[in-house]
Amino acid sequence: MTATKAGSLRGTEIATTQVSADNYRALYQIGWIAAIISVLLGVLEIALTMLPNGTSDNMSSINDWFLLLQDDTFMGLRDLGLVNLGLVMAGVMLYLALYLVLRRANPSWALVGLVMYLMGSAIFFATNRAFPLLDLSNQYTLASSASQRATLEAAGQALLSVGQSHTPGTFLAFFISGAAGIAMSIAMLSSAEFSKIVAWIGIVGSIGLVIYEISNDFMIGVGGSVMGIATVGGILTLIWQVVVAWKLYKLSTSTA
Repeated sequence: MTATKAGSLRGTEIATTQVSADNYRALYQIGWIAAIISVLLGVLEIALTMLPNGTSDNMSSINDWFLLLQDDTFMGLRDLGLVNLGLVMAGVMLYLALYLVLRRANPSWALVGLVMYLMGSAIFFATNRAFPLLDLSNQYTLASSASQRATLEAAGQALLSVGQSHTPGTFLAFFISGAAGIAMSIAMLSSAEFSKIVAWIGIVGSIGLVIYEISNDFMIGVGGSVMGIATVGGILTLIWQVVVAWKLYKLSTSTA
């Protein structure tokens, strides 16, 4: 091989490597922005829960939901997972960026975490019924006969049984997403990019959210008693996301 050809090939390799690095940095940038969005939405969700009407525990029938969606559309949609929709969309980009960081340190757990999160996200999007219930609520308000209202009530109850947040209908989506957080945090234990403390914060936080989901969905009357577990899990998860956002930001600005 001549020196000219060797130099040309070397130049091509360098250019290809630089393009790949630039692409990774772009994905890291999207990842840290997604992590910050997740933190902000998480704080918003906690703040809304603390409001006097911040929970749907007092909603005893589909008529109550129709009334709430008409009187306070935002809170009605929020109680049906509106904020979670944003969290899931941001989480997809965050987990993709994390996979790129962790795939060399622990490819198996990193891949399991990414695939599980994508599965949980797909299930959540497929089962969310916030906007269909809003449409039924609008129709219910305009219904002119008792038979029409009865039909809409039945349709609304069927949608609610699938899409009401933190019930058996949404359990699978939240459970798989929580398990994905555990898997991705386990992958961090083998990574030089994250400390083991950060990894354990993610593991414990995700376990807390999974325990809450199981207890709240299938154990009658324990919703309030396990709220402390959910609070601890949520706070630890927010801390984990902040640290992840900082690390991804540093990677996105690195010239190495």
